[in-house]
Amino acid sequence: MATKKPAMPAVTVMFKSIRDMAYNHAMVDDSLKAHAQFAIDNFNNFPEEISKEERSECYEGYIARYNELHPVEQYACIDGNWLPLKSLSKDAKPLEVVEWNGAYALSAFSQQAFGNLKNEDLAKYNVLKPLRNAASKYASDKVKSLERKAREIIREQSGQPKTREATKAFSEVVKASHEDLRTRCKNAKSRGDESADEDKYRSAVEAFNAVWLK
Repeated sequence: MATKKPAMPAVTVMFKSIRDMAYNHAMVDDSLKAHAQFAIDNFNNFPEEISKEERSECYEGYIARYNELHPVEQYACIDGNWLPLKSLSKDAKPLEVVEWNGAYALSAFSQQAFGNLKNEDLAKYNVLKPLRNAASKYASDKVKSLERKAREIIREQSGQPKTREATKAFSEVVKASHEDLRTRCKNAKSRGDESADEDKYRSAVEAFNAVWLK
């Protein structure tokens, strides 16, 4: 059995003073600008859009880091259930022992295959789903962070000041929120998110509008 690698701790820095913290923050921010500039220069149309291939390669890098922070855990099959091996007594006799983490859960299954897993092996699905969701969110958040920094760079290079949008009427905010949520629900369902029920969301909006639009 492979030896479990120890988790690599998240970057932790002991600052000597506020000045020291600020100096280190400036270094990190400058580094982030370099990363975003690389993306601007080497992606096709970043940050306005990111191709499937570019996103996939980004995810590979982000998940490699996630894998360092969250190494594999050992799970044992006991009576058809998958339990953390470390939670079992020494005299437990598991049928099988495997090593899983978020990186495995995300890379070992396509969206369709993972959706099918719920019917094929619910016990395994229930263990892997939160692992997969956490890894996916980590990578997605990193892409969004890169996009924000790229937009900041482009704005600075163009000389355009950052401006706030005019405050919308609340009715417009409600409408835009429903449209955004409808799109999010559809996208989440396509990713295999079982909680994304388009029919239920549509019914909820109709019930809301029955009162709101009176």
